[in-house]
Amino acid sequence: KTEFKRKKDQKEFGGSIESYYKTLNMTVCLDKASEVVTPRIAQLSQKTNQFNLTTKRYTESDIEGFIKSKNSDVIFVELEDRFGKMGVVGVAIIKYSKDCASIDTFLLSCRVIGRGLERVLLNACIQLAKNRNLSIIRGSYLMTNKNGQVIDFYTKNNFILDDENENEIKFSFETINKISSTPSYFKEINIKYL
Repeated sequence: KTEFKRKKDQKEFGGSIESYYKTLNMTVCLDKASEVVTPRIAQLSQKTNQFNLTTKRYTESDIEGFIKSKNSDVIFVELEDRFGKMGVVGVAIIKYSKDCASIDTFLLSCRVIGRGLERVLLNACIQLAKNRNLSIIRGSYLMTNKNGQVIDFYTKNNFILDDENENEIKFSFETINKISSTPSYFKEINIKYL
């Protein structure tokens, strides 16, 4: 019912999409995952297809392993707007080596595609790499039948193309570079793990 109200309200709004998003009073929360959100994160990894850069499928025990490891972070995004809470709508899993950070998983629920949350989440990934004094963060796009809309996600966000074959495109970003700007229409962005 709430999602129906959102769609109806958007159709009736006369201005630009950015102006409409400002009226939503969106509050974004980012946090590192714990056992409480593990089931939802696993569910998103198994069911999200459209905005999913690698479409890797993980179980709850897989997610718990990433959470417990010193060599990875699992961060999630929650969204609330004037219509109510949308819950966990985005996930990133970052793995670390001595030389670089690698974005293993990056996904958003189809309910929030287009709202700019992807930039907030990507900037958080880059900042986590910086916090570990890593100069490079890598990401990849694994092509599926359903995720074609995100093929240029990394290039749109100033990542450099490193390598490409018929199934995978690899990118990198130097963490000293300026990260992409966060949309100004968000009412508030809370990063709880800082």
